[in-house]
Amino acid sequence: MGNNVICALTETLTQASFVSLKFNFRGVGGSQGEFSQGIGEQADVEAAISFVAKLEDADQQRIGLAGYSAGAGFALPVGSDDPRIKALAAVSPPLDMFDFEFLKNCPKPKCLISGDKDDLISAQDFLEFCGNLPEPKECEAIEGADHFWWGHESQLAAKVTAFFVKAL
Repeated sequence: MGNNVICALTETLTQASFVSLKFNFRGVGGSQGEFSQGIGEQADVEAAISFVAKLEDADQQRIGLAGYSAGAGFALPVGSDDPRIKALAAVSPPLDMFDFEFLKNCPKPKCLISGDKDDLISAQDFLEFCGNLPEPKECEAIEGADHFWWGHESQLAAKVTAFFVKAL
């Protein structure tokens, strides 16, 4: 819950008048349960979407979903298939650790952003993957940012928030 990337993103989204929800996956932090190889984590994403979809303050026609690192690997497959989700954002998606091929058939607006110093995937591989995605999409490798975004959190959060403002 205290991750620098997630905190920067939720704070910036809130400042832009979005309702934002951050949560720990099962077994992380104070959350109950245990890691379940992505199956239970995807169920956690489904539960979070259902929770937000029931909030009176949330515009049901403008729900977006963002995930960071492994969170993108767990969340985006769920959001891609869920009709309540209108736009997707992946921050530092670990393309070599998760299967993101489903995005090549996803018609929803997509934003993928990574650092050009990310040690989990090269900027070249990231941009090549993004080049094979259908429109609408926004993809960018931020100069100087690594996988953890130290010192680049505000820039990242502003770009993802601007994407959601435009897409939703």
